[in-house]
Amino acid sequence: MRDAVQTLYWNPGAVSFLVELLLALVLSVYVAHRLVREHRGGGITAPTLLFGLTFWCFVPGLFVSLLHALTGGGWTSYAMPWLAPDSLVVLAMPWVTAFTGISAIAFVQFAYRVPQWLPGAQREAMLVGMAMSVCVCLEIASSLHTDWTLAEHRIWFRPDWAAIWTSASMIWAILVFMRQLAHAQGRSRDKGLGTWLAMLLRRPANRSAGAARGFILFALFPIAHTCALLFQRDGYLGPFSMDLLICWSTLVQLTGLTLVYFGYLPERSSFIFKLTIISLVLLFGAINGACWVLATPYIAQFRPADLPQPGTALEFVPMAKGGYQVRERPAAPLPTSGRPIGPDGARIVLPFTVRFYGKSYRAAYVAGHGSIGFDALPHLIDSTIAYGVRPAIRPLLMRIPPEGSDVTARAVADRLVVTRKDRCSAMADTACWAVQTVVHADGRIVMTHLSGPAAPPYQLADPLGAPWMTGITPGLEHPGAAPIMRDHYRAFLAHLDRLYAPVLGFTLGTMLIVLLGMPLLFQGFLVRPLDRLLRAMRRFRDGELDRQVEVSFNDEIGYLTESFNEMARAQNHLVNTLEEQVASRSAELADFAARNARLEERNRLSGDLHDTVSQTLFSAAMLSDALADQWQHDPQASTGKLRQLAQMNRHALAEMRLMLNELRAEGMVEQPLAHLIAALAREFAEGQGDRVQIACDISGDTLLPLDVQAMLYRIAQESLNNIARHAGASQVSIALEALPGQAMLSIRDNGSGFDPHKVPGGHLGLQIMRERARRIDAVLEVESRPGGGTGITAIWMQQA
Repeated sequence: MRDAVQTLYWNPGAVSFLVELLLALVLSVYVAHRLVREHRGGGITAPTLLFGLTFWCFVPGLFVSLLHALTGGGWTSYAMPWLAPDSLVVLAMPWVTAFTGISAIAFVQFAYRVPQWLPGAQREAMLVGMAMSVCVCLEIASSLHTDWTLAEHRIWFRPDWAAIWTSASMIWAILVFMRQLAHAQGRSRDKGLGTWLAMLLRRPANRSAGAARGFILFALFPIAHTCALLFQRDGYLGPFSMDLLICWSTLVQLTGLTLVYFGYLPERSSFIFKLTIISLVLLFGAINGACWVLATPYIAQFRPADLPQPGTALEFVPMAKGGYQVRERPAAPLPTSGRPIGPDGARIVLPFTVRFYGKSYRAAYVAGHGSIGFDALPHLIDSTIAYGVRPAIRPLLMRIPPEGSDVTARAVADRLVVTRKDRCSAMADTACWAVQTVVHADGRIVMTHLSGPAAPPYQLADPLGAPWMTGITPGLEHPGAAPIMRDHYRAFLAHLDRLYAPVLGFTLGTMLIVLLGMPLLFQGFLVRPLDRLLRAMRRFRDGELDRQVEVSFNDEIGYLTESFNEMARAQNHLVNTLEEQVASRSAELADFAARNARLEERNRLSGDLHDTVSQTLFSAAMLSDALADQWQHDPQASTGKLRQLAQMNRHALAEMRLMLNELRAEGMVEQPLAHLIAALAREFAEGQGDRVQIACDISGDTLLPLDVQAMLYRIAQESLNNIARHAGASQVSIALEALPGQAMLSIRDNGSGFDPHKVPGGHLGLQIMRERARRIDAVLEVESRPGGGTGITAIWMQQA
């Protein structure tokens, strides 16, 4: 039969550990791949190595947990009756705590180093690592001792409080990450639970703070798992709901930690890897969820075929060779009165000698759950090792219900009668049983099932929650004798295995399909279209404006591609017509510049005429108007005025010729500005005679730019003309300092002066001088007051 040789049974709990193990293996391989890349790139970093060690130690822990789930025993015992206590499967189970402890050490040390070394915590990290290493050594010693007791066919469990340190280590890791978060947020000095909660809820200030917050959130999952297991063990949660949620949260935790860490590293991570892992997690979650959803109705269908029904009895008849023959018969119950047996059991002295598997006994030990032993008091868990280390009779191996059970024992001359009747409320009648065991002096054993549910509720990982086994065992002291035991829980596991065994192949196959197929799908539907678009964008950036990208699919990427094509076409059209647009705009600018140049030239000519010819002709006109009257009174003096009038006309003619020469050539700037100003000062002195004293301070032979020399010359000319016409000055000073890149012109007089803010309309001299100064980016300063003379200063500096 299949059940006779099969020792491991697939069930929804095993599927949960299977998907967790497969995901951890995939992530461990990816971490190893990243370590190889780091090694080739210059050296392995400690955080990545510690992160990999966390996964690599977690993988064997999950594998051992998978083996334990395949036995179906829950965490009540490592061994199961059909497994050899010294087999590798059984001996490996206690080591899950050691692997978990090593993983916890690596994760705590990882917390001190990520996002960066926690400032001032190097010594603290070393002390914490040493303390946790001592705990791991104790876990290793505990695992070795457990294996030794199992090999000796004894059962020993470490105390439950010994596991507190692993939960405490995760809490410590969370606290370290909280300190990392505070340091990354610049609030390392802020203390208090409220401050830390605010930092968790607030948006991270930088990538380091975001990574620390992500590690905190995912590090909370193991603590939630422990609390959930405690609640489930105490019966506060459903039998299956928390198993499903714990599996899902473990998948999310493993994936989240990996994505947070490798997303934080500066090296570029693969987007395909992220999508593939997320797809794999969703697949594993769906498979596990489906397994647990199917579990409830499928378990409800189970009916143990060899469980005695109420009103029937099993009779074990000794044979000559020392064994027993079992047969069913109608029930013939005896009176149930007798000595009450408490929860701690009792030793019953027999008034006769009974032979059991060839050995004689004068006393029996009756347990509080109705089992009968001959060498010692039988316990419920004793049956996990080869159906019992010592000889025992187990009419109904099952946990006592919460309401209790009445067990009585009555020994008479030729038989021992032990009766168990469970006390159950009407709401819990599915777990109420009544069974009577009669041990006859001739060695016959009769197990009568008085009452019980027709469909007992079996539950995974809780073999004592329903009738586990019925039969007798000789113990390990009779190597030639075999136990006669109907293992109903093993039949229940075989029932589950028929449904869930194919899940292994299905899960492995779909995992390979996802790992191999999803990258191909993403390559075809996502990566390649994006790659074509990126290449086209790079070529577009390099100047290939006519580049067009083929739209593979009418999806979001296709929409982006079409938008890029439209932009490229518009840009290409713009560039192709740019020369025409530039030529048209250049023609417009040239026409505008020509009109502006003509306008500026007109303004300049207007100013030049005002400064030179107009001033001279105005003076000549005034002199000629007064000459007629003067000729009648003083002909001799009028002769001098005529000569002065002729000189003015010649001067006006010379200025007109000079302006004409300026229009044709650059004659004015063929000599330095100092020479031009000196010549202008001599002409002014000849025109004024002895009435005005002129002081000149002219230095520098630098040839300034054409426009600068012309404008400064016109400003000086306008200033001297104004002095001659309006100032009535007796002293005039002319100063010029011309150096490469800069020049300063200053003309001052002691004349009548004026108010610069009250210049009458029609007097354009000051306005023209300011326009000339602005034209060469010079500064013009006018200092004057009525009766205080006038000073004109022009300062020019070449722009950098």
